[in-house]
Amino acid sequence: MEWLIVIANEWRHIFSIIAAEALLVLPTLKKKNRFALRVSMCLLACCLLGVLYAVLYMYLNDYMVIISIFWYTAIFILTGVFVFVCFEADATTLFWVMIAAYAVEHFVYVVVNEMVFIGAFDYNLFDSDRDWMFWVMMAAYCAVCAGVYFAFCKIFAKYASALGSRLIGDTWKTRIIFGAFLVAFFASTILNQHNTQNVEDGLNYWSAASDLFNCLFVLAVQYVTLRMLRISFEKRLADKLHDEEKKQYESFKNSVDYVNIKCHDLKHELRRIKKDGVSDEKLDEIAKGVELYEAFAQTGNETLDALLTEKNLACISEDIALLYMADGGALEFMEPSDIYSLFGNLLDNAVEHVRTVGDKEKRFIRLFVKSRGGGMLSIHEENVCVSGSDFVGGLPKTTKDDKLYHGYGIKSMRATARKYGGDLRVSVDDGMFKVDIFMQTRK
Repeated sequence: MEWLIVIANEWRHIFSIIAAEALLVLPTLKKKNRFALRVSMCLLACCLLGVLYAVLYMYLNDYMVIISIFWYTAIFILTGVFVFVCFEADATTLFWVMIAAYAVEHFVYVVVNEMVFIGAFDYNLFDSDRDWMFWVMMAAYCAVCAGVYFAFCKIFAKYASALGSRLIGDTWKTRIIFGAFLVAFFASTILNQHNTQNVEDGLNYWSAASDLFNCLFVLAVQYVTLRMLRISFEKRLADKLHDEEKKQYESFKNSVDYVNIKCHDLKHELRRIKKDGVSDEKLDEIAKGVELYEAFAQTGNETLDALLTEKNLACISEDIALLYMADGGALEFMEPSDIYSLFGNLLDNAVEHVRTVGDKEKRFIRLFVKSRGGGMLSIHEENVCVSGSDFVGGLPKTTKDDKLYHGYGIKSMRATARKYGGDLRVSVDDGMFKVDIFMQTRK
């Protein structure tokens, strides 16, 4: 029975760390070839390690204090090696995963094994008179582990994609920093373990509490690091998209100016042709073609006119009605690139959704731009909503597969609104998807 307890306890330790690592890497890191075979071999190795520890304990029990330090260090490193064997991970990402996984596993261990069963119930793992207590402890451990790991996964899930995108940056500097952090954290847990259990009254609660604090502190640092990296990436990507939109606007504006010149020249050419006796029917046909290019939006703002004309032509080609009432003059306080970015993203998102609507009567987009009293500008856009939207942080979740690089259009819009002292609100009401943007026209 003692063999079984030693092996089961060691498996608990090894597989708890691997489970925590799996929560981080499975949704984010790319799997290597023959993934199933690699995982199977690693799990088999873990099982054999548990048996090997039992052999060492039975035959070298007098030296287990020293052996345990090297053994658990080796196990900690090997769990990281298993991740490296099965997933495509650089050294820095691997260090980050190992630190976070060990911290959450050790937190559960200290709470259940030490503070509850060793401290509260004065239980010794190898108390032969109470072997049943070990299985009670294992059941309690699994229950607490499930709850803590679930919370761990929910908290880190939003930013864990930064791991798969290599946002941490694998340089020698980051390797040294994370490596040193890993060594310091692991050494502190070993020291706390020694102080916690080697006392006459069974448990040193101060050392146990210090161990818990270290784990929580490390997890907080890990979370903040990952969150800052992801936010920094989002900002860089949003800035890049904004720069590209600015270049696109300049290019389109030049194209509009060119078409205007050509239309003007063509009008004079038509007058000359008419004097030479060309039929009125032929002239009317040519004039209608010219009118299509001349029918540009006229809102009172050159940038908005260019954009609305561009989007209107795109909507016509997709059988979508773009209806707008816009006071372009009220946008004078905004930079042209911001106008193009804001309304470009707003209409692109609307077109992307409306093109999936089958009913032709519902294939429309309404846009209203008007100034309000008190130096405020109101922008309202609405289109038919085929299905409900999930919202995160007041914004709809992207429906695209590549969630790391998509979903920034609406975030860019909100950033632009806040730049001018306003904000953006999104809602679904009576089957309509609505976007309302408010900005201050003067500071």
